[in-house]
Amino acid sequence: MKPNSLTSTWVPVVISVMLSACSLIPLNRPTPTPSGDPIPTRPVQPLPTGSAADASPTQAVPKVIATLPNPATSVVAATKPTTSTTAPKATAIPGKPAEPCIFKATFVLDVNVPDGTQFPPGAQFTKTWRVRNDSNCAWGAGSDVKGMITVDGEKLAKVNTVDFPEPIQPGQTIEVSIPMLAPDKEGTYKSEWLFAAVNGASFGVGKNGELPLSAQIVVNKNATVPPAGGAPVANCTVKVGFVADVSIPDNTKVTQGSKFTKTWRLRNDGTCPWGPGTTVDTFAFSGGDKLGASDSTSLPAAKPGEVKDISVDFTAPNAIGTFRSEWKLKKSDGGLVGLGANGGVAMYVLVNVK
Repeated sequence: MKPNSLTSTWVPVVISVMLSACSLIPLNRPTPTPSGDPIPTRPVQPLPTGSAADASPTQAVPKVIATLPNPATSVVAATKPTTSTTAPKATAIPGKPAEPCIFKATFVLDVNVPDGTQFPPGAQFTKTWRVRNDSNCAWGAGSDVKGMITVDGEKLAKVNTVDFPEPIQPGQTIEVSIPMLAPDKEGTYKSEWLFAAVNGASFGVGKNGELPLSAQIVVNKNATVPPAGGAPVANCTVKVGFVADVSIPDNTKVTQGSKFTKTWRLRNDGTCPWGPGTTVDTFAFSGGDKLGASDSTSLPAAKPGEVKDISVDFTAPNAIGTFRSEWKLKKSDGGLVGLGANGGVAMYVLVNVK
Protein backbone atom coordinates (compact mmCIF):
# COMPACT_ATOMS: atom_id res chain seq x y z
CA MET A 1 0.00 0.00 0.00
CA LYS A 2 1.49 3.39 -0.95
CA PRO A 3 1.68 5.88 1.94
CA ASN A 4 -0.40 9.05 1.89
CA SER A 5 1.86 11.91 0.84
CA LEU A 6 0.17 14.41 3.19
CA THR A 7 0.68 12.20 6.18
CA SER A 8 4.35 11.71 5.45
CA THR A 9 4.84 15.43 5.18
CA TRP A 10 3.24 16.55 8.52
CA VAL A 11 4.23 13.74 10.87
CA PRO A 12 7.88 14.87 11.26
CA VAL A 13 6.76 18.44 11.89
CA VAL A 14 4.36 17.40 14.67
CA ILE A 15 7.00 15.26 16.38
CA SER A 16 9.51 18.10 16.31
CA VAL A 17 7.04 20.54 17.89
CA MET A 18 6.19 18.06 20.68
CA LEU A 19 9.86 17.51 21.55
CA SER A 20 10.46 21.26 21.76
CA ALA A 21 7.50 21.65 24.12
CA CYS A 22 8.80 18.93 26.43
CA SER A 23 12.16 20.63 26.78
CA LEU A 24 10.40 23.75 28.12
CA ILE A 25 8.64 21.92 30.99
CA PRO A 26 10.72 22.13 34.27
CA LEU A 27 11.51 18.89 36.15
CA ASN A 28 10.66 19.55 39.83
CA ARG A 29 12.32 16.48 41.37
CA PRO A 30 13.23 16.57 45.10
CA THR A 31 16.89 16.09 46.06
CA PRO A 32 17.14 13.03 48.37
CA THR A 33 18.99 12.98 51.66
CA PRO A 34 20.57 9.81 53.18
CA SER A 35 17.57 9.34 55.49
CA GLY A 36 14.91 10.80 53.20
CA ASP A 37 14.33 13.63 55.70
CA PRO A 38 15.80 17.11 55.79
CA ILE A 39 19.11 17.26 57.84
CA PRO A 40 18.54 19.23 61.05
CA THR A 41 21.06 21.84 62.08
CA ARG A 42 22.05 22.89 65.62
CA PRO A 43 24.17 25.75 66.90
CA VAL A 44 27.82 24.92 67.84
CA GLN A 45 28.30 25.07 71.63
CA PRO A 46 31.72 26.18 72.92
CA LEU A 47 33.54 23.80 75.32
CA PRO A 48 33.15 24.97 78.94
CA THR A 49 36.30 26.05 80.73
CA GLY A 50 37.78 23.28 82.86
CA SER A 51 36.11 20.52 80.84
CA ALA A 52 37.63 17.09 80.28
CA ALA A 53 39.02 18.33 76.99
CA ASP A 54 41.11 20.91 78.84
CA ALA A 55 42.22 18.62 81.66
CA SER A 56 45.98 18.31 82.13
CA PRO A 57 47.49 14.89 82.98
CA THR A 58 49.51 16.53 85.75
CA GLN A 59 46.60 17.98 87.73
CA ALA A 60 46.59 15.03 90.14
CA VAL A 61 50.23 15.51 91.21
CA PRO A 62 51.71 18.19 93.46
CA LYS A 63 52.51 21.56 91.94
CA VAL A 64 56.09 22.73 91.64
CA ILE A 65 57.00 25.09 94.44
CA ALA A 66 59.46 26.95 92.22
CA THR A 67 60.09 26.99 88.51
CA LEU A 68 63.02 24.94 87.34
CA PRO A 69 66.10 27.21 87.14
CA ASN A 70 69.31 26.29 85.37
CA PRO A 71 71.35 24.29 87.89
CA ALA A 72 74.86 25.18 88.82
CA THR A 73 75.77 21.50 88.86
CA SER A 74 74.27 18.41 87.28
CA VAL A 75 75.36 14.98 88.51
CA VAL A 76 73.39 12.05 87.10
CA ALA A 77 74.66 8.62 86.12
CA ALA A 78 72.42 6.65 83.75
CA THR A 79 72.56 2.87 83.42
CA LYS A 80 71.29 0.55 80.74
CA PRO A 81 67.68 -0.67 81.05
CA THR A 82 67.36 -3.46 83.61
CA THR A 83 64.01 -4.70 82.38
CA SER A 84 62.56 -5.66 79.06
CA THR A 85 59.11 -4.50 80.08
CA THR A 86 58.58 -0.88 79.05
CA ALA A 87 55.64 1.45 79.27
CA PRO A 88 54.05 2.30 75.91
CA LYS A 89 55.55 5.33 74.19
CA ALA A 90 53.46 8.22 72.99
CA THR A 91 52.97 7.80 69.25
CA ALA A 92 52.19 10.61 66.85
CA ILE A 93 49.33 9.87 64.43
CA PRO A 94 48.97 11.98 61.26
CA GLY A 95 46.25 14.56 61.78
CA LYS A 96 46.02 13.81 65.53
CA PRO A 97 47.91 15.47 68.44
CA ALA A 98 50.58 13.28 70.11
CA GLU A 99 49.52 11.44 73.25
CA PRO A 100 50.26 13.58 76.35
CA CYS A 101 52.96 12.39 78.72
CA ILE A 102 51.62 10.61 81.81
CA PHE A 103 54.22 11.16 84.54
CA LYS A 104 55.18 8.16 86.67
CA ALA A 105 58.36 7.12 88.48
CA THR A 106 59.21 4.09 90.62
CA PHE A 107 61.71 4.01 93.49
CA VAL A 108 63.99 0.98 93.19
CA LEU A 109 66.74 1.33 95.78
CA ASP A 110 68.78 3.60 98.04
CA VAL A 111 72.15 2.91 96.43
CA ASN A 112 73.94 4.60 99.31
CA VAL A 113 73.32 6.67 102.44
CA PRO A 114 70.29 4.73 103.73
CA ASP A 115 68.02 6.59 106.17
CA GLY A 116 69.69 7.18 109.52
CA THR A 117 73.28 7.20 108.22
CA GLN A 118 75.48 9.18 110.61
CA PHE A 119 77.91 11.89 109.53
CA PRO A 120 80.05 14.32 111.51
CA PRO A 121 79.18 18.02 111.24
CA GLY A 122 80.15 19.56 107.91
CA ALA A 123 80.84 16.21 106.19
CA GLN A 124 80.43 16.06 102.43
CA PHE A 125 78.61 13.08 100.89
CA THR A 126 76.69 12.09 97.77
CA LYS A 127 73.18 10.64 97.93
CA THR A 128 72.24 8.23 95.13
CA TRP A 129 68.78 6.85 94.37
CA ARG A 130 68.01 4.17 91.80
CA VAL A 131 64.73 4.97 90.03
CA ARG A 132 62.82 3.75 86.98
CA ASN A 133 61.02 5.82 84.33
CA ASP A 134 57.51 4.34 84.25
CA SER A 135 56.09 7.27 82.26
CA ASN A 136 54.89 6.80 78.68
CA CYS A 137 57.49 9.31 77.46
CA ALA A 138 61.23 9.83 77.73
CA TRP A 139 62.88 12.10 80.32
CA GLY A 140 65.80 14.44 79.71
CA ALA A 141 66.73 17.48 77.67
CA GLY A 142 63.97 18.54 75.28
CA SER A 143 61.36 16.32 76.96
CA ASP A 144 58.47 17.00 79.34
CA VAL A 145 60.59 15.96 82.38
CA LYS A 146 63.83 17.90 82.61
CA GLY A 147 65.28 16.86 85.96
CA MET A 148 64.74 17.02 89.72
CA ILE A 149 64.10 19.83 92.18
CA THR A 150 64.30 20.11 95.97
CA VAL A 151 60.87 20.79 97.45
CA ASP A 152 60.93 20.37 101.22
CA GLY A 153 63.02 19.64 104.30
CA GLU A 154 66.55 20.82 104.93
CA LYS A 155 68.71 22.23 102.15
CA LEU A 156 71.43 19.59 102.34
CA ALA A 157 72.37 19.75 98.67
CA LYS A 158 74.84 22.15 97.12
CA VAL A 159 72.31 22.81 94.33
CA ASN A 160 68.53 23.22 94.13
CA THR A 161 68.10 21.31 90.88
CA VAL A 162 69.75 18.66 88.75
CA ASP A 163 69.16 18.05 85.05
CA PHE A 164 69.08 14.70 83.26
CA PRO A 165 71.87 15.11 80.70
CA GLU A 166 70.84 12.15 78.51
CA PRO A 167 67.47 10.75 77.40
CA ILE A 168 65.92 8.25 79.82
CA GLN A 169 63.49 6.01 77.95
CA PRO A 170 60.28 4.52 79.38
CA GLY A 171 61.19 1.44 81.43
CA GLN A 172 64.83 2.49 81.84
CA THR A 173 66.44 2.42 85.30
CA ILE A 174 68.97 5.08 86.25
CA GLU A 175 70.91 6.27 89.27
CA VAL A 176 70.47 9.90 90.27
CA SER A 177 73.30 11.29 92.42
CA ILE A 178 73.23 14.62 94.28
CA PRO A 179 76.18 16.08 96.24
CA MET A 180 75.16 17.06 99.80
CA LEU A 181 76.66 18.58 102.93
CA ALA A 182 75.89 17.68 106.55
CA PRO A 183 74.86 20.70 108.70
CA ASP A 184 77.17 21.96 111.42
CA LYS A 185 74.62 21.35 114.18
CA GLU A 186 73.90 17.87 115.54
CA GLY A 187 70.46 16.41 114.87
CA THR A 188 68.37 14.55 112.29
CA TYR A 189 67.92 16.14 108.87
CA LYS A 190 65.86 15.24 105.80
CA SER A 191 66.02 16.60 102.26
CA GLU A 192 63.13 15.86 99.86
CA TRP A 193 63.18 15.89 96.04
CA LEU A 194 60.65 15.56 93.21
CA PHE A 195 60.85 15.15 89.44
CA ALA A 196 60.25 18.49 87.71
CA ALA A 197 58.13 18.79 84.56
CA VAL A 198 58.54 21.66 82.11
CA ASN A 199 54.83 22.56 82.33
CA GLY A 200 55.30 23.69 85.95
CA ALA A 201 54.25 20.49 87.71
CA SER A 202 56.23 18.04 89.83
CA PHE A 203 55.75 14.43 90.79
CA GLY A 204 57.33 11.77 92.94
CA VAL A 205 57.09 8.03 93.41
CA GLY A 206 54.34 5.88 94.89
CA LYS A 207 50.94 4.88 93.51
CA ASN A 208 49.85 8.44 92.76
CA GLY A 209 53.28 10.06 92.54
CA GLU A 210 52.77 11.70 95.90
CA LEU A 211 55.96 10.54 97.66
CA PRO A 212 59.22 12.48 97.32
CA LEU A 213 62.65 10.91 97.19
CA SER A 214 64.48 11.74 100.38
CA ALA A 215 67.88 11.72 102.05
CA GLN A 216 67.70 11.43 105.85
CA ILE A 217 70.88 11.67 107.90
CA VAL A 218 71.92 12.02 111.53
CA VAL A 219 74.64 14.55 112.32
CA ASN A 220 76.75 13.23 115.20
CA LYS A 221 80.03 14.80 116.27
CA ASN A 222 81.36 11.31 117.11
CA ALA A 223 80.51 9.82 113.70
CA THR A 224 83.29 8.94 111.28
CA VAL A 225 83.04 9.11 107.51
CA PRO A 226 84.40 5.97 105.80
CA PRO A 227 87.39 6.99 103.66
CA ALA A 228 87.10 6.62 99.91
CA GLY A 229 89.90 4.06 99.84
CA GLY A 230 88.02 1.62 102.05
CA ALA A 231 90.55 1.47 104.90
CA PRO A 232 89.43 0.28 108.36
CA VAL A 233 87.29 2.79 110.21
CA ALA A 234 87.18 3.00 113.99
CA ASN A 235 83.81 2.78 115.74
CA CYS A 236 81.93 1.99 112.51
CA THR A 237 78.95 -0.36 112.35
CA VAL A 238 78.65 -3.58 110.33
CA LYS A 239 75.23 -4.26 108.85
CA VAL A 240 74.11 -6.19 105.79
CA GLY A 241 70.87 -6.02 103.81
CA PHE A 242 69.55 -8.80 101.55
CA VAL A 243 68.54 -7.59 98.05
CA ALA A 244 67.95 -10.71 95.93
CA ASP A 245 68.82 -14.32 95.15
CA VAL A 246 70.63 -13.86 91.84
CA SER A 247 70.87 -17.62 91.31
CA ILE A 248 69.69 -20.89 92.93
CA PRO A 249 66.48 -19.70 94.63
CA ASP A 250 65.17 -21.73 97.57
CA ASN A 251 64.28 -25.38 96.83
CA THR A 252 66.08 -25.47 93.50
CA LYS A 253 66.35 -29.08 92.31
CA VAL A 254 69.88 -30.34 91.60
CA THR A 255 71.22 -33.78 90.75
CA GLN A 256 73.48 -35.80 93.03
CA GLY A 257 77.13 -34.78 92.78
CA SER A 258 76.42 -31.81 90.50
CA LYS A 259 78.27 -28.53 90.87
CA PHE A 260 76.44 -25.20 91.16
CA THR A 261 77.15 -21.61 92.14
CA LYS A 262 74.94 -19.66 94.52
CA THR A 263 74.98 -15.85 94.18
CA TRP A 264 73.48 -13.47 96.73
CA ARG A 265 72.98 -9.76 96.08
CA LEU A 266 73.74 -7.92 99.32
CA ARG A 267 73.87 -4.27 100.37
CA ASN A 268 76.30 -2.67 102.81
CA ASP A 269 73.87 -1.06 105.25
CA GLY A 270 76.49 -0.18 107.85
CA THR A 271 79.12 2.52 108.10
CA CYS A 272 82.12 0.16 107.74
CA PRO A 273 83.47 -0.52 104.25
CA TRP A 274 83.82 -4.13 103.12
CA GLY A 275 86.64 -5.86 101.27
CA PRO A 276 90.33 -6.67 101.52
CA GLY A 277 92.17 -4.61 104.13
CA THR A 278 88.99 -3.56 105.96
CA THR A 279 87.38 -4.76 109.18
CA VAL A 280 84.89 -6.81 107.11
CA ASP A 281 86.91 -8.86 104.66
CA THR A 282 85.35 -12.31 104.17
CA PHE A 283 82.09 -14.22 103.62
CA ALA A 284 82.23 -17.34 105.76
CA PHE A 285 80.39 -20.65 106.32
CA SER A 286 78.45 -20.43 109.59
CA GLY A 287 76.29 -23.58 109.86
CA GLY A 288 74.23 -26.29 108.21
CA ASP A 289 75.55 -28.40 105.35
CA LYS A 290 78.84 -27.24 103.91
CA LEU A 291 78.04 -28.77 100.50
CA GLY A 292 81.66 -29.08 99.44
CA ALA A 293 82.34 -25.34 99.68
CA SER A 294 85.46 -23.61 101.03
CA ASP A 295 85.38 -22.26 104.57
CA SER A 296 85.17 -18.67 103.28
CA THR A 297 85.56 -16.40 100.27
CA SER A 298 86.85 -12.83 100.05
CA LEU A 299 84.29 -10.05 100.06
CA PRO A 300 84.36 -7.57 97.18
CA ALA A 301 85.11 -3.96 98.10
CA ALA A 302 81.85 -2.19 99.00
CA LYS A 303 81.42 1.27 100.45
CA PRO A 304 78.46 1.97 102.76
CA GLY A 305 75.27 1.88 100.69
CA GLU A 306 76.78 -0.06 97.78
CA VAL A 307 75.24 -3.29 96.46
CA LYS A 308 77.46 -6.25 95.55
CA ASP A 309 76.99 -9.80 94.27
CA ILE A 310 78.72 -12.51 96.35
CA SER A 311 79.12 -16.03 94.94
CA VAL A 312 80.08 -19.38 96.48
CA ASP A 313 80.72 -22.65 94.59
CA PHE A 314 78.99 -25.77 95.92
CA THR A 315 78.77 -29.50 95.15
CA ALA A 316 75.53 -31.41 95.74
CA PRO A 317 75.81 -34.48 98.06
CA ASN A 318 75.54 -38.01 96.68
CA ALA A 319 72.30 -38.47 98.55
CA ILE A 320 68.67 -37.57 98.02
CA GLY A 321 67.16 -34.94 100.30
CA THR A 322 66.96 -31.26 101.22
CA PHE A 323 70.18 -29.51 102.20
CA ARG A 324 70.86 -26.02 103.58
CA SER A 325 74.16 -24.17 103.88
CA GLU A 326 74.36 -20.97 106.00
CA TRP A 327 76.75 -18.04 105.56
CA LYS A 328 77.58 -14.71 107.23
CA LEU A 329 79.98 -11.79 106.89
CA LYS A 330 83.15 -12.31 108.92
CA LYS A 331 85.00 -9.44 110.56
CA SER A 332 88.77 -9.31 111.01
CA ASP A 333 88.29 -9.98 114.73
CA GLY A 334 86.45 -13.24 113.96
CA GLY A 335 82.94 -11.96 114.62
CA LEU A 336 80.13 -13.05 112.30
CA VAL A 337 77.38 -10.71 111.06
CA GLY A 338 74.20 -11.73 109.24
CA LEU A 339 70.85 -10.17 108.47
CA GLY A 340 68.33 -8.61 110.84
CA ALA A 341 68.55 -5.91 113.47
CA ASN A 342 71.12 -7.85 115.49
CA GLY A 343 72.88 -9.52 112.55
CA GLY A 344 71.88 -12.99 113.73
CA VAL A 345 70.08 -14.28 110.60
CA ALA A 346 72.32 -16.12 108.16
CA MET A 347 72.23 -15.96 104.37
CA TYR A 348 71.70 -19.48 103.04
CA VAL A 349 71.34 -21.75 100.02
CA LEU A 350 68.56 -24.38 100.10
CA VAL A 351 68.51 -27.16 97.48
CA ASN A 352 66.62 -30.39 96.84
CA VAL A 353 68.92 -33.16 95.69
CA LYS A 354 67.27 -35.81 93.51
